Amino acid sequence: MTVIRGPGRGAARIAGPLAALLGLVHGAFDGDALFFSRDLVIEGETAATLALRNAVDDAELDLSQEMLRLSGPLAEPLQHALAFLEHHTGVSLTRPDEVEAW
Repeated sequence: MTVIRGPGRGAARIAGPLAALLGLVHGAFDGDALFFSRDLVIEGETAATLALRNAVDDAELDLSQEMLRLSGPLAEPLQHALAFLEHHTGVSLTRPDEVEAW
């Protein structure tokens, strides 16, 4: 995997608000609904984007849990901060089925 800043050359391009993309990663939003409401823009090889979508869905990613695992002794304060941010911004920072009482 390579990170490219600015215009890159790939098989496909997926763009949208960060909140929508995080919601997709965490399974909180439906990609089809975001696409048809034009909150998500897909260009290029639709087969590549579908493969990515299926891989992300199958991985059941939870970025908050990954950050907590890596944060060592700061896990508890970070957990409270993430819950506060998620509650006050409405941005999905964890998988809905794994939400804990923070």
